[in-house]
Amino acid sequence: MEILAAYNWPGNVRELENLIERVAIMAESNQVQPNMLPAYLFNNKSAPSAFDAPQATAASAPSTSRIEIMERETLLESLARNDWVQQKAAREIGLTLRQMGYRVKKYKLDKIIRENKQRNAHFKDLSN
Repeated sequence: MEILAAYNWPGNVRELENLIERVAIMAESNQVQPNMLPAYLFNNKSAPSAFDAPQATAASAPSTSRIEIMERETLLESLARNDWVQQKAAREIGLTLRQMGYRVKKYKLDKIIRENKQRNAHFKDLSN
């Protein structure tokens, strides 16, 4: 609480709400520990903006967050349940087809979808 109270919160309540929501999602326990909080809170500076962030290069590619891993797994599970049909999977998880297409591209799922559709078609041919 002391760390949160000492921070300037230039984004006001929205910034605080977003941080608490992210920490709650990522927390593995019921209690928030200081190591779960972003480093900028300890410097008493404002959160880094898109303008401050260094450009990612191939050598310093950003690591995949736990939320991204969960999102990717959710997409794959839904696609598998829906015979790898993006429109059905998108509808099941509450996305538009455009949003699903963006995530398929983001997580490079095209090849996985194509291979599984071919495998399903092959098994259907064998069963006939």
